[in-house]
Amino acid sequence: MRHEHLAHPVSLSAILLVTLVAQPVVADHAGPRYRATVYPPIANFESAYPGALTPAGAIVGQASPKPFNPQSIAVMTAKVGLSELPTDADSYNQALGASIGGLVVGMAGSAPWYWLEGAGAALSPLPGYLQGAAWDANASGLIVGNHVNDLFGLDIPVYWPAFDAEAIELPFPGGLGGSGGAAFAVNDAGEIAGIAAPTGFFQAVRWDDVRSDPITIGPLPGAVGGEARAINGVGDIAGRSTFPDLSVHAMLHKRFENEVVDLGVLGGSFSEALGINDERQVVGVSSTGGPGHGFLWEAGTLYDLNDLIVSTNESFLYVSQAVDIDAAGRIAAEVVVGKVVDGARRIALLERCQSADLDCDGSVDGADLGALLAQWGTPGNADLDGSGIVDGADLGSLLAAWTG
Repeated sequence: MRHEHLAHPVSLSAILLVTLVAQPVVADHAGPRYRATVYPPIANFESAYPGALTPAGAIVGQASPKPFNPQSIAVMTAKVGLSELPTDADSYNQALGASIGGLVVGMAGSAPWYWLEGAGAALSPLPGYLQGAAWDANASGLIVGNHVNDLFGLDIPVYWPAFDAEAIELPFPGGLGGSGGAAFAVNDAGEIAGIAAPTGFFQAVRWDDVRSDPITIGPLPGAVGGEARAINGVGDIAGRSTFPDLSVHAMLHKRFENEVVDLGVLGGSFSEALGINDERQVVGVSSTGGPGHGFLWEAGTLYDLNDLIVSTNESFLYVSQAVDIDAAGRIAAEVVVGKVVDGARRIALLERCQSADLDCDGSVDGADLGALLAQWGTPGNADLDGSGIVDGADLGSLLAAWTG
């Protein structure tokens, strides 16, 4: 389930970063290649949605009997499919973030929750607040999220110093009397990405630590609000900016260059960045003129992930969104199966194919050698060194990458 927020008429009065802006480029050439592993559903839960990658490359998320049904269970991918993460609630269960040591965070029955090595328990809330979510955790065990003010329906950004500690309010303009905020992501340095607003539009913000006031990130020129949905190890932010005409563009803030990048759209007027790694590879979802598609933004170019997948263990209709990307380039994605665009969802892991793995099956072996020899003396995808022709140098590169 995606966390949505209502807009308000005045912008945030916080520390505004003066930024340079880079313009978007949509791919008109072949990009990196990926193979997809689509995970089968749990019995009686035909749809599944990714939340985040774990450090080991598993995916946490949720599963439901039908698309977008609130009677969901929290899940994690395993070697042969999905496994359920236990809670004490019958609905609104989902895993949203993960860290080292088996720590997974999310929500159960609309309340913040955590799992540690498979066992689950409620996180201790702020006094008087029950609803909310834990969105992410870092290597030191710091957990970030939000509470919902039940009386006014407003979000409050919070953190937990550890899974067994009580929630603490993050600093934000207006405090508990303001219009609120939420903390969506945290890196291992303790820097937090989220949203905040005292009286106006929600803005993308970064907390440099749990005691600091939030710093406004962006928005893009002409935009009136935004969200920071992800943060990498050096403090780069990925999220979105919202414009007065209600169009939304994915954005990247490069921290040390102090540059805001418009990642563009695949088509239409909506895109949102949901994940980023230290290589500044960004993933998310974009409108296309049809159903939304998952995207990868890399080195200034926006790719439709559907154009990059060359191998899959199970057929699917399309990649509908991508929510996370790790240092190895692995992507947590959602795919639609069946024959209709609003059909059942599945969790999928997208893994980048190395150049010598010509058939993108995860190994460099005789099949790849055969493909290279079939292209000998001609251009093709076996031209590993980019010389324009497949020759002995490419053969040497393939043999050096041999896995058998």
